[in-house]
Amino acid sequence: MTKVSQFKTLVILDLETTGLVYDEPKITELAMIAVQISTLDRMDTHDELPRVLNKFVTYFNPEKPIRSKAAELSELNNDMLNNCAPFSHATIIAMESFLSSFPQPLCFVAHNGNIFDFPILFNEIQCALAKVVSDQPIYSFITDIACADSLVFFREIYRLLNEAENVAITPIVEIPPPAISTTRVGYVEIPIKAESTAAKCSMKLVQIYEREFNRSTLLQAHRAEDDCTMLLAILKRYLPDWLEWAHEHHQVLKSFSSLPQISRTPKVFSPKNTVNIKRPLKL
Repeated sequence: MTKVSQFKTLVILDLETTGLVYDEPKITELAMIAVQISTLDRMDTHDELPRVLNKFVTYFNPEKPIRSKAAELSELNNDMLNNCAPFSHATIIAMESFLSSFPQPLCFVAHNGNIFDFPILFNEIQCALAKVVSDQPIYSFITDIACADSLVFFREIYRLLNEAENVAITPIVEIPPPAISTTRVGYVEIPIKAESTAAKCSMKLVQIYEREFNRSTLLQAHRAEDDCTMLLAILKRYLPDWLEWAHEHHQVLKSFSSLPQISRTPKVFSPKNTVNIKRPLKL
């Protein structure tokens, strides 16, 4: 049983787009899977997903060319989407109708959301609202929904797990003096260095899933609904830690007010703040 959460519903979010975030991409596919935290909390430890999953999945005509790499990953191209409607005010109304049917407050969750999904979604909403002819400013409550990035969370979780695995107390063992031998030594045994458990783990969603469940998945990466399903299954295993972390690190959607730009200056790395995560699953 998790302690009382400030959030009542998690909304797993994933987008497929026309290209990289630096190209001012347009959304081609949007998926949301909403699940009440109380539902996750009541589940058996061994159950991967709840039976009841509320889904919102839709496709858009991006009205701009889909880059070849994006088309390859998502298996979506412009021809497939020609008859779809573009992202519009009607889309926002449909999303609001879906999201308002769940216990509030909500929390959007996306893998690499801080850099990709959240700013792109906010930008699409703002562009769609700007096209609405009205004497009054048009507002959507979606922009006030909390957002938390699972990629940042798992980087921290795996860092803590690796630190725990590498902290060991070496026992003091009395080593006897070497015996004197007149026998000629024909070879020298060199100990083989064990592979470090702290080797950098891939943070790709499908590879996190395979590590956590120790098996491959039939779900397909870069299909928005499948990505949401994988992420929900993983987060369910870390639910108390995830909720505690999300409470401290979430931002509302409207705080992602601009798309990331390509930096022209060298990166400066600052010391990492310590995050207190009390109950990592594997510690």
